[in-house]
Amino acid sequence: TNPDAMNYEEDAVFDDGSCVVPDIIVPDDYGTIQGALDAACANCTIFVRSGTYYENLEMNFHWDVPFYGGVNLIGEDKETTIIDGSNDNCPVFTMKDTSPNYDSKSQLNMRNFTIQNGQGDCNTPNLGLNGNRGGGIASEDVVLQLENMIFQNNWTSNNGGGLYVEFGDTSWEDDYLILDGVDFYNNQANGNGGAVNIKSVANGNGSNEGIDYININNCNISNHSSINGSAILLNGRHSFIDINNSTITNNTSSESGPAGIFFNDMQNSQGNYSVIRNSIISNN
Repeated sequence: TNPDAMNYEEDAVFDDGSCVVPDIIVPDDYGTIQGALDAACANCTIFVRSGTYYENLEMNFHWDVPFYGGVNLIGEDKETTIIDGSNDNCPVFTMKDTSPNYDSKSQLNMRNFTIQNGQGDCNTPNLGLNGNRGGGIASEDVVLQLENMIFQNNWTSNNGGGLYVEFGDTSWEDDYLILDGVDFYNNQANGNGGAVNIKSVANGNGSNEGIDYININNCNISNHSSINGSAILLNGRHSFIDINNSTITNNTSSESGPAGIFFNDMQNSQGNYSVIRNSIISNN
């Protein structure tokens, strides 16, 4: 109903809350997505028009802002808004929260993109990250909500062929990862987690009391390979994983560990729970 929205519909009769009124439009305001990210402020909305963008993106979430300040990155259509890493040794998108305040947490809400041809095989000194993880997206200490996306044909020499997420020492609060309507196809890790690798470590107070919440809803995770956990590898303590209406099929592991979902290094944990509902897990 808002004529200034990028998804304005002239025939709409009520506002359902989905209007996208961006602060930055690519390529209208900036020719590249990286240029838009560099210009973004806390809680900005970036809208990316359809096209193929050959970029290896980096984002340093360094704002000392109230809890969960971040960026909304919205593509026009997941089939036609493509970020292609050009098989250039680095992930398609690398990000880290370096905020100095334990009471703040940065967040990326990203939807309507295809992430493809990334290679998690490089270091990112600007962010203080070691390489060899996360072919499509490599994220450390950033709360992620990914919706209506495709990860395909990404690779890493270590862990997380499609997506690598690490939750660690920067927040007193719970971290979370939401994947809603995200499809993973043909990603590969020479280590663990061909599609998704999630690692949770001690919270900032050292007490390990936080719970990392992972929700995987309406996702398809198919045709991946790795050493273990070719679809999903969850590594660490105090994690809750909820999988709903998803399909996990035809994933292969080169060792004896499970190829579908692998819960690793949880023997000392008192807070790990998993719920799998209305889902298909087969041929792994």
